[in-house]
This record gives sequence, C-alpha cells and structure tokens, in this order.
Amino acid sequence: KNNLQISDTEIVSEGKDLTRFFSFGELRILKYLNEVKEVVSREVLGKLFWQEKVDWEYSDWALDAIVSRLRKKILRLGLPIVITTRRGKGYELR
Repeated sequence: KNNLQISDTEIVSEGKDLTRFFSFGELRILKYLNEVKEVVSREVLGKLFWQEKVDWEYSDWALDAIVSRLRKKILRLGLPIVITTRRGKGYELR
C-alpha cells in the first residue's frame, strides 16, 4: 500500500522509519491486519496486543482505546491506510 512496509519491529512509509511512533503491540496489530487482508475479530487483536495476558473484562474497552490511538497516529503521520470497524465482527485494514 503506497510503499508501506510493516513488520513486528518496524514500520516504514515512503522510506521514512516511523517505528518510534508505535508500541510493539500496535506494530503487531498493524502487521497482522496488513497481512490477513480481511476482518479480524476483537479477540484475535486483543491476543496480539496483550499476548498471553488477556483479561476480557478489562481488555474490551482498552482495545477500543488502542484502536482509536492507532487511527489517530495513522492519520497524523499521513499513512495510506485506514482501520475500519466491522460492527459485530471486528476490524480490518484498508
């Protein structure tokens, strides 16, 4: 997508290393969404972000905050991607 490269450890757009703007958990989420190219459930994204430490009583609203923060960073940095919500299903990267 417009010369965007996302891995577990870095994100590069148009030759610029933007890794410092994202946490490791955020990079894992972006990489996975970018690779699967389909709707990903909230449960899967939560496990990617927190790995083995998922407590859904806490994580449900926290995941909303993480996705919101990611959307703001993507917009602020002018990245050619958008995280969309699929009501009742999860999120996808476009």
